[in-house]
Amino acid sequence: MHHKRPLDRIEVKWLHEQAAQVYTYRGVLDEKLLARAYESLCVRHPVLNARISHDGDGYYLEARDDDLPKVHARRGDLARLREEIGELPDPADGVARLNLVTDATGGAIVLQTYLFVVDGQSWLALFAELWSRYTRLVTTGALPTEETGALPVPPSTVLERLGIPCDYRPSPSVVKPIHQIDRILDPDVVTGLRTVAHRAGTTVHGLLCGAMLLVHRRLDPLPGEWPMLCMSAVNLRHRLTAPVGKLETTRLVGWHRTDLTVRGDEDPVPLGRQVRDQLTKAIEAHEVPLMRPPMDPPEPLDPRLSSVVTTNMAVIPEMEFPPDLEVTGTSRLYPCTALDTPWHGFYTFQGRMTIMSAYPTEVFSVAEGEGITRRITEVLADIAATA
Repeated sequence: MHHKRPLDRIEVKWLHEQAAQVYTYRGVLDEKLLARAYESLCVRHPVLNARISHDGDGYYLEARDDDLPKVHARRGDLARLREEIGELPDPADGVARLNLVTDATGGAIVLQTYLFVVDGQSWLALFAELWSRYTRLVTTGALPTEETGALPVPPSTVLERLGIPCDYRPSPSVVKPIHQIDRILDPDVVTGLRTVAHRAGTTVHGLLCGAMLLVHRRLDPLPGEWPMLCMSAVNLRHRLTAPVGKLETTRLVGWHRTDLTVRGDEDPVPLGRQVRDQLTKAIEAHEVPLMRPPMDPPEPLDPRLSSVVTTNMAVIPEMEFPPDLEVTGTSRLYPCTALDTPWHGFYTFQGRMTIMSAYPTEVFSVAEGEGITRRITEVLADIAATA
């Protein structure tokens, strides 16, 4: 079967951005069974087998069921996973790739995708199905006959169905390479943050935003109180008047911009509460557009630091893992960004909270990125200590 549809304006905007979802494990994984599970997944969700074509009328997403992708398996160094998997080639050669990298003690399953075909929720849903299929093969040796699926509908189709305007500009964003720095917070810090958030009438997300704003502000030596902005990504799938399934469409992420003034000696708790309160009101009023608001850097602060972009990936849901494997962690690897400023994501898996930060290499050195991330974790530890 041949599947083909045009990309919409939202998808085109993300055409050049890509990333990878990673699960690491200890034990021995059966490569042949993983290949069968992935082939079955691609039949059900042909977007994983899709590629991009282009003509004078625009870009198209298309896939054929008679040419299913293979698992790219190799022995490698899990400590250098980014280098082991590399980047996806042109989307004309495929929009997704499943990698299996193994060493003497275990390995990593890595699903690389272009970001115009997934968001965080659909990514996790695909991985949950992959693990479920693999586990079923391990435990029963068989999979049910799979119905051939269809390509997910464009986001604009979902929005138009709900009467929501879609004003994306139909041109791809320009991307730049990044330094990515991940840090796992101490469990005692996370416990303290939850206590402080509850007492202050906000959320851990709010406290994280407050800490990030404060660290960015302190790195600019200009004295006094000056404008800054905090941009928050918002999962819209369950917040629309008619909830949208995780695999019904490709991307359904909204954006909220909070403008505020910040001093270098600010208390990060009320600062974060201000961000969270404005975000909550915008969500309740359905005022969270899919088009990211302008990132015009507030003056007169350093334009590299006057903005904070956050992504709250929340708690990674439980999945069905095979009994003979110990899944030890999950992460995301980003090679590039369309932003000129740092962005910070955070998620919790198996009770551990990770802060993931991306720094454009054109404007931040590795040492500068390490320093910002270290300061953020220090401020969070200070907040938690007040619990």
